[in-house]
Amino acid sequence: SGKKNSPEKIDLSIEEEEDNCDDSTPYSWGGLSVGPVWKSRLLKGGFMRPTPIQSDAFAHITKAKQNVIIASTTGSGKTLAYLLPLLTTGGKKVKGMIWIVTPTLELAVQLRGVVQKL
Repeated sequence: SGKKNSPEKIDLSIEEEEDNCDDSTPYSWGGLSVGPVWKSRLLKGGFMRPTPIQSDAFAHITKAKQNVIIASTTGSGKTLAYLLPLLTTGGKKVKGMIWIVTPTLELAVQLRGVVQKL
């Protein structure tokens, strides 16, 4: 019998941001290697630095060999947390498919808005 991979769950309730992000290189946005084009787009889009969920999700998603579920409070930056690894790596570091399922049209529109902002 085949055993299915269980998703890796990232559940962060981090309230305080750590200010140890290295932005000294042209490709680094808050310590994340996003490339110079995406760094510029993020900054122009008003995203000055990643939230804790975005930083942690980036690391997990780009290294994951299984599904990842992101759970965090409203307003914590989850939308960009799961889009950023796909957008910045062009899908190269993301293995398999990425499915983004929203329970409402409102959330789908929000997701599209974040992508269009960038």
